[in-house]
Amino acid sequence: MNLNKFFNSRSFYIGTSLILAILLFVYVNYDQLSNTNNLSDEKKTSLVANTSKTINTGLQISADNDKYFITGYPKNVKLTLDGPSALVTTTVNTQNFSVYADLKGLKPGKHTVKLQAEGLNKEISYKINPATIDVTIQKRKTATFPIQVKFNERRLAQEYKSGTPVLDNNTVSVSGASDDVNAISEVVAQVNMKSNQIKSTISQEVLLEALDADGKTLNVIVTPQTVGVTIPVESTKTTKKLSLNFVSSGSGVSGKIYKFSSDTKQVNVTGTKATLDSLSKIDVVVPINNIKDSVTKTLDIDLDKNNLISASPKSVKVKIDVSSGTATTSETTNSETTSEQASSSSDSSSESSESSASSAVTSSDSMSESTNTLN
Repeated sequence: MNLNKFFNSRSFYIGTSLILAILLFVYVNYDQLSNTNNLSDEKKTSLVANTSKTINTGLQISADNDKYFITGYPKNVKLTLDGPSALVTTTVNTQNFSVYADLKGLKPGKHTVKLQAEGLNKEISYKINPATIDVTIQKRKTATFPIQVKFNERRLAQEYKSGTPVLDNNTVSVSGASDDVNAISEVVAQVNMKSNQIKSTISQEVLLEALDADGKTLNVIVTPQTVGVTIPVESTKTTKKLSLNFVSSGSGVSGKIYKFSSDTKQVNVTGTKATLDSLSKIDVVVPINNIKDSVTKTLDIDLDKNNLISASPKSVKVKIDVSSGTATTSETTNSETTSEQASSSSDSSSESSESSASSAVTSSDSMSESTNTLN
């Protein structure tokens, strides 16, 4: 009777339901719980398993660098690490170690040195490739050199020239093996002219090179390694105002007096500075062959004869006044020539006329003027 009451009681049903729920949960999740345990075991295994990794790392040189200059060693070496996976991975990621060659105590000359590593965990073994290196130890020398700027002037446009280069530093400090420093012929800043027909100032940051007498780059340390270079580029052309000087050419009519005049007093000419510095006036050649009466002619400025680039205006109107008359030697003025002077030859006529035209130009208040007399 008591058992029937127990089985029919509320407590029995609650307990039974709880047990069935637990059994059902275990049954459904059995496979997942097993997989989780397996993964945990794998992780534990991976943490304690050994692994090997090879990396490139920089090589440090332990030496008295103030006294000696070392050459021949590689910049990087290969380092193979072998040990617990977690430690190897951490070491590769942090690279809290160094590979070095200890040269302290070695004298100048060639040496074979074994490479070493420090800063690695004791549980990690390592292998360095190459295991040894060949180095040359030389006495260090430091010297100061001026910087020479080099560039291709043919890249400049026509009628343009370069000025004196301006540098951030005019000298550099060069350090290296004493033999190499002694072999330096010059320290060069080679400016790269990136285009042709350059018409504007060039500004560049240029890598410096120490060269020997054959133009070969030497293995030395240049400080600073680069320099700022500015090369002014300017036109070779300049302008100037010049007065006109009328010069007769040819043989005029005997007994005629020729006077040249123009409303144009000056012309603006363009040329090189050297050319314009040599000119105080510009010649205008006036042909008088067979001219019997007064006439006005438009005459071009002879650019080639005067070695000019351009002139403004390009031509001028010249009035040729022709009159009859004679002149004796005693009557001849600075602006006149006798028939004998005018007819001696075309060249001597031009030379004499040039002298008289110059005189007439300077003596005229209202116009440029030249006078020739032919008998």
